[in-house]
Amino acid sequence: MKAVLLVVNRKKILNYTGLTLEEWNKRYPNIGMDEIACKCCGILNFDLEQLDRIQSSRTKYGKPYHFNSGCRCLSHNTEVKGNSKSEHMCSPNRKATALDIRCINQKDRIEMVRAMLDSNVSHFVIYTTEEPVSPVNRFIHTDKGSAGIGIAVYR
Repeated sequence: MKAVLLVVNRKKILNYTGLTLEEWNKRYPNIGMDEIACKCCGILNFDLEQLDRIQSSRTKYGKPYHFNSGCRCLSHNTEVKGNSKSEHMCSPNRKATALDIRCINQKDRIEMVRAMLDSNVSHFVIYTTEEPVSPVNRFIHTDKGSAGIGIAVYR
């Protein structure tokens, strides 16, 4: 697929999704391209079926999702010490399927998980590290994963 260079909220996005900005905003009214594009280079190549499920869960949840991480180029994934087979990784020929959604408190976490289950999000991991207490280390990682629901809590 050919990339289209866009500027969204003053951030350059190298869009490989095949959607125009108007189509994206209509299909994903609560997920900005700039929120999930690679923070390093702006590449955006994300699995749209997975993103449809995330948008559905966001609609059911009824509150904003705040994304810690979405697409990552190889360089960015290396920089953040991501797994070499990370579902966050994307390239012109590889679609990312993973998002990390910030979630600080237990009540919101339960509501988010319910919305994800109701939206057929097939795999997620809940990270609730204790120290230091920070929004960055309290999040829900979701990706396509293997068939079925997978839930793990890390402390």
